[in-house]
This record gives sequence, structure tokens and C-alpha cells, in this order.
Amino acid sequence: MRFTAHWLILLLSLPLVSLAKPAKEAARTAPDARQLYATHCAVCHGPQRLGLSGPALLPENLKRLGRKRAPKVIAEGRPATQMQGFAGKLDARQIAALADYIFTPP
Repeated sequence: MRFTAHWLILLLSLPLVSLAKPAKEAARTAPDARQLYATHCAVCHGPQRLGLSGPALLPENLKRLGRKRAPKVIAEGRPATQMQGFAGKLDARQIAALADYIFTPP
């Protein structure tokens, strides 16, 4: 009887475990790079990434920067330019998402 009660409790608690999964999956969801760009980058680089006070952020314009260096520039900024760093405002996943976004053709 005691063995059956333990199994019954275990089986009844399984639905509670499955309810917790969506929160974990939501935490793993990739950041919305387009929204991040609109919020943090468009004011200088333009809503279409064609440039304003900052340069255009299109793959063909970013060849010298290179994909590997982009996250560092987004995080730390560029010396002697208006490009500020965003490490204090964005986490590493958001910075990586922005770097991927600017290297994706519009």
C-alpha cells in the first residue's frame, strides 16, 4: 500500500513539472534583434540601416569590421567616434543577436 501511494504522488506531480517547462523555454528564446536595433541603434544608423549620423550597417559596408569583431564593437564602442558601448545596457546574447542582425541582408 505504501509503495502504491508513492507512485500515485509521483504520477500526480508530473503535470506540475510539465508546466514549468515553458518558462525555461522562454528564457532560451533568442532576443528580438530587430526590436533591439530599433531601440538602441536606429537613432544613429537609421531605421533601414542605411546610416544617419553613424555609418550604414549592411553586410557589404561591414567587411572591414568583420563578423567576429562586431560584438566587441557593439559592447565597447569605438574610440574617437560617436559609437558608444552597450555592454551596460545589453547582455551578451542581445549583443550577439545584434551582430548577427547587422550582418544579415535586409
